[in-house]
Amino acid sequence: MIHLLIDNSSLRGLVDIHGYSNFLTRLEAYVNTNEIKLYTHITIIEEWNKHKTSWAKQKQQKLLGNSTSTGDVNPIAAIQNSNVIFHINEQFHTIDSLLTEAFLLTTHK
Repeated sequence: MIHLLIDNSSLRGLVDIHGYSNFLTRLEAYVNTNEIKLYTHITIIEEWNKHKTSWAKQKQQKLLGNSTSTGDVNPIAAIQNSNVIFHINEQFHTIDSLLTEAFLLTTHK
């Protein structure tokens, strides 16, 4: 078994803006089969919960750019944009699930 402590920077790096992340899929599979034991710290979870919405929006904007103009809406582009947002949000939900299942470390004063 591999013991893995992961931070927010690494978690953010697992999210692929071009589709569902292969790395995230593998990590989830390894955690589910007990090949990897995931550890996190309460501070990481607090920071993740505090910033995940803005991080998801940053990822979306990175790929979509400023496609929110008020001109005619291209239905194909709208579907593609919807798919991008869906895949990014799903990856963030997967990370939420992984953090929920992770062994929680705390710091005692």
